[in-house]
Amino acid sequence: MSTAWMNPVPVWWEPWRAIVLRVVGRAIVPAVMVWLSGVPGTPWVGAAPWLWLRIAAFVFAVPGVLLWVLAFANVIKNKRVLLVLMPTGSLERPQSIQEKRLRLPREYAIGKTISVTQEPTTFAASAEPRVTLRADGTITRLPLWGATAEDFVAHVNERLEGRGVTLELVIPEDAGEGQG
Repeated sequence: MSTAWMNPVPVWWEPWRAIVLRVVGRAIVPAVMVWLSGVPGTPWVGAAPWLWLRIAAFVFAVPGVLLWVLAFANVIKNKRVLLVLMPTGSLERPQSIQEKRLRLPREYAIGKTISVTQEPTTFAASAEPRVTLRADGTITRLPLWGATAEDFVAHVNERLEGRGVTLELVIPEDAGEGQG
């Protein structure tokens, strides 16, 4: 049965704390650079003692401010959604404005059964653990923000019920080796 008449179904969202961390993180560098450089056309000439250093700091501040603004724009555009089931039956990761402008390929996984593999933890980050979804196409390093892979699969399968797509957790055979 065709599902093309259905609307896209969001199945996994980014938590608000992740958005706050990104906005604060992206604000630090531009704030420091503006503090060093000053703002042209205003009485604030910056804390840097040399003109060449103030100019360089301002050059770094401009793209930093742009990325900071894009953090808000992407939240508004994608509505915090990290994974969506499209009417065609594919699971897709919505692209950011930057990814669209750079024409990066869209990440998707199409199939009746999509395998989910937990990625090895690279460092202790709040976005960990991460999973990779594979079928026809691959979605790599999808952040779970503290949820277990089992909970992720159960939650998404609940959202996908009756739509002909199922996630299946795959435990790598070498996962238990090297533990002792």
